[in-house]
Amino acid sequence: MRIRNPPGVDRQIQTALVSQPSLAAALQLRKELDEAFQQIEQFPETGRMQSPPREDLRLILVGQYRLLYLIDYEENLITLVSFVYAGLPGDALD
Repeated sequence: MRIRNPPGVDRQIQTALVSQPSLAAALQLRKELDEAFQQIEQFPETGRMQSPPREDLRLILVGQYRLLYLIDYEENLITLVSFVYAGLPGDALD
C-alpha cells in the first residue's frame, strides 16, 4: 500500500519534529516515523482499531505520539489522519 500524507498531517509531523528538545531527539522521532510508515505500508492492519464499526480507522504509537490513519483497500491507499502528542486530553481519540 502507499501512504498519502495530507498537508495538515505533514504540518503536525513537522511541528512535532521541531519541538523536540534536541537534534538527536528529532532525528530519533524521524527514524521512528519512517519505521512506522514502513510497517503500516506492509501491514496496514497492524494498528489498533479505533472505532469498532470501522475497521479502516487505525492507530499506531510512534514515540510519544499517536498516528491515526485510514485504510482504503479498494485504492490500496493509507491516508494519514492525525499525528498528535499522546498525552493531550480531548484529542480526537479520547
